[in-house]
Amino acid sequence: MSASKNFYESNGWAEKVKCERPILEVGTRFTITEGIFKIDQGTWEIIKNESAPYYSCRRVLKSGALSKTWSLSNVRTLSESNIYKNLYKQ
Repeated sequence: MSASKNFYESNGWAEKVKCERPILEVGTRFTITEGIFKIDQGTWEIIKNESAPYYSCRRVLKSGALSKTWSLSNVRTLSESNIYKNLYKQ
């Protein structure tokens, strides 16, 4: 780690992003309809919320079941702000 990063962290000016409790529940489904990458578009469900404000999400298939593969196209880590933006757009 560089000297400047050590200086800021030792003075308490720069801290890692932390959240005391997750706001979104596991099992919340949301749809991404627009974005930079087409692979991100579709319906997603939150599967882990321990590292809030970043949530692990898995793609929901057209049949309504969760994808079983752990490939990058089916599992993503999305930020809370991105999820809220898409939840209230529906």
